[in-house]
Amino acid sequence: MIRSGEKRQSGAVLYEHLLGVAAHVPNKLAVVDGAVQLTFKDLVARVDELASSLCDVGVTSREPVAVILENSAGFVTAVFTLWKLGAVVVPLNPVAQDSEVLPSILDVDAGSIITGSKRRGLASALNAVGGAISHLWTYSSSPAGFSYSAHAAPRSRKLDSAAHPSDSDLPALTQYSTGSTGKPKRVTRSQERLLRELLAIVHVFNMSESDRVLGVIAFYHSHGFKNAMMLSILAGATLRACERFFPRDIANLIELERITVFPAVPFMFQQLARVKPRHDFSSLRLAFSGTAALDSQTAIAFDDLYAIKIRRVYGTSETGLITVEQQSRRFGPTNCVGQTVPGVLVEVVDDEGEPVANGMHGRVKVTSPFAATGYDNLIGHSSSYFEGESYFPGDVGFVSPEGDLMLMGRQPGFINVGGTKVDPA
Repeated sequence: MIRSGEKRQSGAVLYEHLLGVAAHVPNKLAVVDGAVQLTFKDLVARVDELASSLCDVGVTSREPVAVILENSAGFVTAVFTLWKLGAVVVPLNPVAQDSEVLPSILDVDAGSIITGSKRRGLASALNAVGGAISHLWTYSSSPAGFSYSAHAAPRSRKLDSAAHPSDSDLPALTQYSTGSTGKPKRVTRSQERLLRELLAIVHVFNMSESDRVLGVIAFYHSHGFKNAMMLSILAGATLRACERFFPRDIANLIELERITVFPAVPFMFQQLARVKPRHDFSSLRLAFSGTAALDSQTAIAFDDLYAIKIRRVYGTSETGLITVEQQSRRFGPTNCVGQTVPGVLVEVVDDEGEPVANGMHGRVKVTSPFAATGYDNLIGHSSSYFEGESYFPGDVGFVSPEGDLMLMGRQPGFINVGGTKVDPA
């Protein structure tokens, strides 16, 4: 539904995909967030309503908007609203202090914020220390949903249209990547590339409308944003949004709500393996771990308890998902991150950029149709960088005889001894 004054951007493919899912399963639950339960039809209606409010105050295509929300139905609504308008989602840590989010808001030149009702004073606080926030929407789980308040006078904006010349590939998501150290690097990916990545992941994980996905990884983080929230919504599955991870509560939720897909991080699996008494996780068909190495001891303990293999995944904010551990083996070495997602090419190269033989250590090189094309704000040298059509994440690894990527560590931590990469530790 397009309301008066609204303009759906020609490149708003993520919103269009949501419309397609809603047309197919309008009455299927899309998001469960405590007492808030939205069908796909309800979600589209909330997106349209919020889009009308944003249009009324002039939020435009390509405009960055900060989204500072806990895992919730409001987060999902805000994201797809901005994508409907062709605006850029800038998700920031909802538990960070105002002073901690200020640098990012200034860096992207955001004039609008969507946040929680407990932070109604955020815009005024930011303006007092150098922000220039014109518009603030606050979300609560009450029937009222989003409420709007105006702040500083609207300002002229200088949008970077040169970096994204075509409406067919609208910028969609801006996140910050720190690599191992240094100033956070800003990276923006487009709607087209995000959609292609997520459809590939839906295929890899055999996602369907019958799945129930547990969304407890923070949605502002790349892993939670794409591999939990977006994966569920774009597959037409049901997303169970959770703000906090409390092991016993999560174990009860998996059992009682018959969760089928559980994206998580190693710490969560470690804690769940210790919960007693043992819960019934028989509904789980897929559990996968990202952001850090998952040790084999935890993987084995979880499998022993719940008879499900945790599959390791490897990706970056710059590229999206790169590899997924295969289902066939019970568990692999801790440094095994599996094989590439369809469409992605991973090579291990030497210092001159030449491919090395399988089993030989070298720098990881990623070429992906889902990746960003460069950093927005990087000046000078970085251990992770774009070069032509490829991205070097700064990791060192090798390819096993079975074709799995094995990660050994970060490039700056290695020294060259007789042509061999050696970790001094």
